[in-house]
Amino acid sequence: MTAHPRLYRRNATYYHRAAIPVDIKGTYPKTEETFSLKTKDYREAVRLVRIKAAEVDLRFEEHRQQIEREAGPALENLTEEHLKLIHDVYYAHLLDEDDETRIEGFEDNDDTLPETPVPTFDEYANQIEDHLQYDKALLARGKTDGFLDDEAKEILSWSNVGLKLTTGSPSWRLVKRELVKAKIRAARAKQERNTGEIIETPPTAPAPKLVSTSS
Repeated sequence: MTAHPRLYRRNATYYHRAAIPVDIKGTYPKTEETFSLKTKDYREAVRLVRIKAAEVDLRFEEHRQQIEREAGPALENLTEEHLKLIHDVYYAHLLDEDDETRIEGFEDNDDTLPETPVPTFDEYANQIEDHLQYDKALLARGKTDGFLDDEAKEILSWSNVGLKLTTGSPSWRLVKRELVKAKIRAARAKQERNTGEIIETPPTAPAPKLVSTSS
């Protein structure tokens, strides 16, 4: 079995180690991508390093694309395709957060206290309902709030969205509307999960090559 160029051994444990490519070295947030493969077995390390190397290469490419987008001109308006991407990515993000909450588990009424504060199942269900009614009211009235203002700016910067919008663009209201719609859709999915229904979290993927518009 041929050794991988990124395979590195230290104190009997194998690591992935890669230098940052020259073209992104000045903007990448790390000086190198080095982390433990958590194995001392050579064959297992070679298998793992190939997987991790592909993941790191994808990270490098996403960073390149992000820099390219940031260097380009801001859009005046977003297309329907842009808005659908924003909706789908945010919906998946909300369900992914819900997955983490359920994996962590809820507090039960017994003598065992969790290591960190977590809600009871009923408290979580009530939170979902409260947020659902609040967001439905916003959508019905065409309103927004400070949270949505901040979320709209944040999601456009995500690597699997990667859009740049002019400050005064009318599309900002459309972005926030899509976020509200995604929150309502996710809240209903969470409520179905509360009954034991299987609602899968959509997979996330790198941003597609969308056609931008400035008109």
